[in-house]
Amino acid sequence: MNHTTQSVVELLEELDALLLEERQALRRLDIGAVEQFADQKLDLDGRLQAAARQDALGIDRKLVLRVRANAQINQVLLVHARSCVQGIVQLLSGEQAPTSPAGHTRVPPRPIALNIRG
Repeated sequence: MNHTTQSVVELLEELDALLLEERQALRRLDIGAVEQFADQKLDLDGRLQAAARQDALGIDRKLVLRVRANAQINQVLLVHARSCVQGIVQLLSGEQAPTSPAGHTRVPPRPIALNIRG
């Protein structure tokens, strides 16, 4: 689709679809795909801001709320993925658990299991 003719609603729908694809990559811990989605989201953000300046009244509130909810779910998954990767790196590298200023060994939080249906 021609980027210059997309409305705010079309861009929000594109972002919503992108978030759903990104969620699958997060669940697979596909770092390369997640990085590509980050680049695509930055591009979409710029296009969305430009379109919103011209078409602010054409925004569908339900669509905005859906996109927001999908972005929040992906944020939780991203935090979880980061925690899992950090744990794996610590295990593989033999890194010691961090210590507190008093010298007590702190046990890093274990990655949590999430079951997010979407």
